[in-house]
Amino acid sequence: MKIKITEPYLWLPVDAKEEKVLLHLYSEGEKIDEIAIRLGVTDCDYYAYKDVSAYKNKELEIIRYDEGNLDRIFQYPEKPQTVYPFRPKLHYHMAAGWCNDPCGLVYADGIYHLYHQCNPYGPEWENMHWGHAVSNDLIHWERKGLALCPDENGTAYTGSAIVDKKNLLGYGKDALLFYHTAAGVKNEWSRTTGKQFNFTQRLYYSTDGGETLVRDDRFLMEQIAPLNRDPRVFYHEESNGYIMLLYLDKSDYAIFRSEDLLNWRETQRLSFPGMWECPELFELPVEGNENEKKWIFWSVEGYYVVGTFDGYTFTTESSLQQGYATSTFHAAQLFSNVENRVIHISWVWIKNGRGNYRGMMSVPCELSLRKNNGRYQVAFRSVRELSELSGKITVLPRGTITAKLPFEKKATQVNLTWAHPQHGKTTLEVQNLQMVMDFTKKTLDIHNQGTGERLAGVTLEDTETCELHLLIDQEVIEFFTNRGTSYGAVETEENVLGGNLLVKSEIPVDEITYHRFEV
Repeated sequence: MKIKITEPYLWLPVDAKEEKVLLHLYSEGEKIDEIAIRLGVTDCDYYAYKDVSAYKNKELEIIRYDEGNLDRIFQYPEKPQTVYPFRPKLHYHMAAGWCNDPCGLVYADGIYHLYHQCNPYGPEWENMHWGHAVSNDLIHWERKGLALCPDENGTAYTGSAIVDKKNLLGYGKDALLFYHTAAGVKNEWSRTTGKQFNFTQRLYYSTDGGETLVRDDRFLMEQIAPLNRDPRVFYHEESNGYIMLLYLDKSDYAIFRSEDLLNWRETQRLSFPGMWECPELFELPVEGNENEKKWIFWSVEGYYVVGTFDGYTFTTESSLQQGYATSTFHAAQLFSNVENRVIHISWVWIKNGRGNYRGMMSVPCELSLRKNNGRYQVAFRSVRELSELSGKITVLPRGTITAKLPFEKKATQVNLTWAHPQHGKTTLEVQNLQMVMDFTKKTLDIHNQGTGERLAGVTLEDTETCELHLLIDQEVIEFFTNRGTSYGAVETEENVLGGNLLVKSEIPVDEITYHRFEV
C-alpha cells in the first residue's frame, strides 16, 4: 500500500479478536517504522494512530508480507477520540494502548517530565516506545507525543534521565540526557540487521525541554550479560562523580562510574537473591534523626536492601525487605533533579482493558526512612500537592461504628484512626472488595468477595494508634498503613466512584475523615 501523506495522522483499526500482523513502513526506500498490531478487518474496537506529520507531501509505503488487507488504514487531520467515562482521575494513564515502566523521570525548569514504556498500537505489551507527559503539580498530566520509538537497534526499554548541569556533552547547560536500553531481540527490524540478542545501552539528549530526543552515538555500552538493561544514572555529590546502575542477569547488578557522562568504568558487581531488574539507589535521612542517613538499593518488585554507598561500592547492612504490600506495583523510579524530596512513581499493573487502555502510574509518593527496633524501613506518603486539591473535609462523629461514605463520582481519600486497638474487627466494603482490619490477629486482609481471591495480607504493628489511609479512584484503590511502611494497591470493578464505602465495625473507630478531590 502506497499513500501520499497530506494529513498529520495515520489511523489504524485495532480489533482484539484478530491475530497480530506486522506492518513495515518505508519513506523514500528507507524503513521508518515497524508495527505489530491486531489490525481490524471488518470490525474494530478503536483506532490507534501514528503521527506522520514529518512526512507531509511524501509517499509512505506500508507492507505486510502476509498480503493481508490494509484498506481500513487511512489518514486524517485529527487524532482519534478515545471516550471512556470511567477513567482514573488521579492516576496517569494512556488515552489508548498499553502503559508500563516509568522512565526518564526528571524535574526541569519547573516541569515534571514523566516518560514511560508504552505500546501505542494496542492494550497489550508490544512495540515498546517511550510515551511522555508533563505536569507542574505531579497530579494533572498533559500527554505529549512519543519520545522514543523502536528502530534498527531494538525496541525502547527502560532508562533514566539526568540534567547536564555542567554542560559536559556540549549541548548547553541544563540539557536533558536520557540513557536507555535498546532491546535488540524484541523487533524484527533489529533481527534483520544482525543485532538480535544484543541489548545495548544508548544515549539521547534534548535541548527543547524534553520534547525531542536525539541519539548521541558517542556513547554505546555493548552487551555485558544476556538481556542486561535498565540503566539508572545519577550524580553522587560526595565523590563528585556520575553513577550508573545496570541490571545484568538473574539477581546480578553492576555499578559504573564516570566523570564525563560518556566513558564509564565498572566499580562493583552485586548479587541480591530475590531482586531483579530496574535498579534504584538513593539516600534517605532517618525520621527523627536527620544526621543519620542510609542508602537504599531498590529493585523492580519493591524488594530492597539498606546500606551505605561511597560513590564506588554499595555495602549491604540489612536483609532483603519488601516495600510493597501487593504485587500490583512494578518498576518504580524516582524523579531526578528534585531537591530535598525523594518522589516515587510506580507502574500499576491492572488486568482490565475496558477503555482500550491498560496500565497506569501510581499516585506520586514521597519516601522517608523509619527506624524501628534497629530495623530500617522505607515509608510512603502521597505527595503534598495532592492535599492541595482536596475539597471539603468531612469528619464523622468520634466512636463511629457504621457509616456510608458516597464518592459522588469523585476520587476520594478516606482516613481512619483507632486508638489503643487490641481486639475486634473493622470491615470496609467497596463494590466486591472487602478490607478487614482485625486487631485481635493484628492483620489487614483484602479480598474480592466475588472471586474469593485474597488480594493483600498485612501484619499490623503493635502500636498505640493505628491508621489506614485510602486513595479511591476509578479502577484502583491505594492504601497506606503501619505509618506508611505498608503500601499497596488493589484493582476495582468498573465505575467504583459511582458507589460508596461501607464501614461496619465491632469496635468504635476513633476518627474517620474523608474528602473528595477537585480534579
